[in-house]
Amino acid sequence: MKPDMIFIGIGNALRHDDGVGLYIADRLKEQIKDYDIMTCDGEATHLMDLWKGRGEVYLFDAVQSQKGAGYIHRLNAACDTLPTE
Repeated sequence: MKPDMIFIGIGNALRHDDGVGLYIADRLKEQIKDYDIMTCDGEATHLMDLWKGRGEVYLFDAVQSQKGAGYIHRLNAACDTLPTE
């Protein structure tokens, strides 16, 4: 296990496509056993508690953007300027 790495699926399964982060986390749990894979409703303090002390954090969440459905946005918070819209 790599204790400094965590994968977090964010969303609400009852809100249709907002549940995509949870779906991804569930599929990862089925396939990958050596990493911490968690879910979160997106509440900021809970999210920060989950990634506290982690060196690498991967978040999976639905976003609204000008790209087509299914487009995967990859952002590196340490290097990229995060979009405001």
